[in-house]
Amino acid sequence: MRWQAQNSGAKQTSCRKAATSEFDPERTSSSERTRCRRSVQRVPSPMLMQGTPMTDREKILIALREKPLKVFEIMKRVNIKHQDDCQSLLLKMRDDGAVKFDIHRGHWLAA
Repeated sequence: MRWQAQNSGAKQTSCRKAATSEFDPERTSSSERTRCRRSVQRVPSPMLMQGTPMTDREKILIALREKPLKVFEIMKRVNIKHQDDCQSLLLKMRDDGAVKFDIHRGHWLAA
């Protein structure tokens, strides 16, 4: 254990040296440069983070545009855990005119 702790400290120090302006490619081995590159955490690009997360309402509309679904199928597709929450959201969306309910088949449809 002690050797690993000492060795990992050396790796971190050598990576820090490689990342500074004192980096000399002739003095640093290629394996050390590769190890340092691998240890650097990548930051997600800002283009991926610009979009806002989709709401349950949007997810439901996307699922219902593909095909009519029952409440439990909607819950699985949209990842809503409680049936009451899903039904109340569907009823609000029905009041807004976004979805319709087919009482004969028990399916929800996109309006």
